[in-house]
Amino acid sequence: MKHITLSVIAAMAFIFSSFTVITSTNWLADSGHSHLGFTLKHMGIADFHGSFSSWEGKITSTKPDLSDAVVDFSGDISSLYTGNSGRDEHLQSPDFFDAAKYPKFTFQSTSFKKTGDNEYEVKGNLSFHGVTKEITLKAVNTGSAESPQDKTPMTGFKVTGTFNRIDFGISADTPEIFLGNTVTVGADIEFAKG
Repeated sequence: MKHITLSVIAAMAFIFSSFTVITSTNWLADSGHSHLGFTLKHMGIADFHGSFSSWEGKITSTKPDLSDAVVDFSGDISSLYTGNSGRDEHLQSPDFFDAAKYPKFTFQSTSFKKTGDNEYEVKGNLSFHGVTKEITLKAVNTGSAESPQDKTPMTGFKVTGTFNRIDFGISADTPEIFLGNTVTVGADIEFAKG
């Protein structure tokens, strides 16, 4: 009996010693050194720009090259900024974003696929205005550095992509000649390892 018990203990020790503990690393977005915005056509002749000033984002990964990363972003619709306060208020009204009813936007990735040395295809669910749709983004890792203050590892990404505002019910009655249907997402985001 003693021999069997020792054999079982030895087998269990071997099994558990073969397991590798996988740890996740979080990269937290530094919104103070980042930009999260969008562009669309106005009257079919000029690009119209907007951005959000209140948002947060996180990347979680177990691999150094971030090829298995999970992205999670959220922000406040009320922080929309276009450079004109009257226009900002109108865009936050029920005519467009309806910020009182739908105060948040979120993006949660479903895949983060490495497509080149520093390039990734990011698919995920974008939710705002009461609608959730899958969109595809391109992310380019623009470099890494170490904070001179506290030696925290840092990395940056330039993110681009498009979606159709009509898919999210944003001013669906406004003709495309007045307000373009295609919204281009543009973000330059700095992350600190947390």
